[in-house]
Amino acid sequence: LWDEALAWWHKVVDAYVEPCGECKETSRDLFHSQFGLGGLIQLAEMAWQQGVDLYSYQNNKLFTAMEFHAYITNGGKPKECCYELKGIGFLPCGWEVGYNHYKGCMGWDMPQTAKMLAANRPEKYVFHWGLGTLTHYQTAELLHKRPAPA
Repeated sequence: LWDEALAWWHKVVDAYVEPCGECKETSRDLFHSQFGLGGLIQLAEMAWQQGVDLYSYQNNKLFTAMEFHAYITNGGKPKECCYELKGIGFLPCGWEVGYNHYKGCMGWDMPQTAKMLAANRPEKYVFHWGLGTLTHYQTAELLHKRPAPA
């Protein structure tokens, strides 16, 4: 059953996130793409806590998607977007979780995500999402020192 569920996660990421970081719903509006991305991040974190690394799947596609969408939220327009961007705003749906994995565990810079989070902390509780500041803010240094799950 685990292998079947893992295969579905891979299929969703393959279908939902483009190599540039754009999500299937980015052209619809940024809110929906954040919901989809947030769900994938939350599942990657749950798997990480159980010793399975989904964060690195497809050359760290979630990292790329986070920076892509944070750039838009910060007011940028990626060259890949040849359409009008709608629903631009921050939704607290896993940003702190993903940020602390990539920045904390991996030590990678995420300038767009860091800027977006700094402008939107603490994460509020919206549509059963959020409060990531409560669980993940300023844990990057501690996470970086902790070895990956076995």
